[in-house]
Amino acid sequence: MACEFDFEETYGERGKEYIEVHHVVPLSSQEEQVQVNPYTDLITLCANCHRMIHRKKNEILSLDELRQIIRIQRRTKQYENPSRSRSRDLRFHRA
Repeated sequence: MACEFDFEETYGERGKEYIEVHHVVPLSSQEEQVQVNPYTDLITLCANCHRMIHRKKNEILSLDELRQIIRIQRRTKQYENPSRSRSRDLRFHRA
């Protein structure tokens, strides 16, 4: 996970055990059919993070790149408004 979003916490029973799966190497970039190893070739992401990784078709982000963006954004928000707690930031993100 990149952002620690919890579907069950936000959506209750409807969100329980929900997550999206992302192929580390996009299938569309494979010239031939490959066998996918779920332990090394797939990662779990919330829907928003999955969309952000694929936001720019010619610039697909790695998990580490996305995490770095999230860290920078969270630090910037905390610096701009130090009275906001991390939990309030997450509630805002989930709205």
